Amino acid sequence: SYSWSPDSRYLAYDVALPNQFTQVRIWDAIGKDVHPASDPMFNSTSAEWDPDGKYLYYLSDRVINPYLDHFEARFIINNATVPIVAALQSDGQLPFAPRSDISPNAPEKKPDRAGKDETAEAKKEEKVKPIRIDFEHLPERIVQVPIAPGNFSSLSAISGKLHFLGTENRGMMPFETDNSPGESGIIPRFSVPRKW
Repeated sequence: SYSWSPDSRYLAYDVALPNQFTQVRIWDAIGKDVHPASDPMFNSTSAEWDPDGKYLYYLSDRVINPYLDHFEARFIINNATVPIVAALQSDGQLPFAPRSDISPNAPEKKPDRAGKDETAEAKKEEKVKPIRIDFEHLPERIVQVPIAPGNFSSLSAISGKLHFLGTENRGMMPFETDNSPGESGIIPRFSVPRKW
């Protein structure tokens, strides 16, 4: 999968690795260079950009809890995937990350009364701001979204919210044709706090 950044400069995509995992990487259309965005020791995919240019989201297999097969004594890994949030700027604050009592908090902005008079036409003319990415240590500036792991795919991001597809493993039995319940997946929605 691949996804262009809101300013159309960067392309986030998956690449297959020799260890049979996939890694999320970012290609810079101006610098013509490639940077890793995820740790190659974890299978990661389905990268999506935060519309506000602060984060990169992706799905990653991080919860390794092997199940023992009943007949052949082999291990399988199920429900290992979680959404990951990566801070694009080195001075950015990650949502869901631990905070201490002395953690700096951004000052609260008072509502702009004059902004209420802004017309809808003026909002349409707002230009997309260029995204700044500090690539050094980017794969390490991450936090896991606090939800139970599952079989997730097809991540999608809108401002302040994440959507992804969750399905249960059903084994190798053939699909039913009567549209019985339980055959389809679910689409969880998770809100990303603007302040943390």
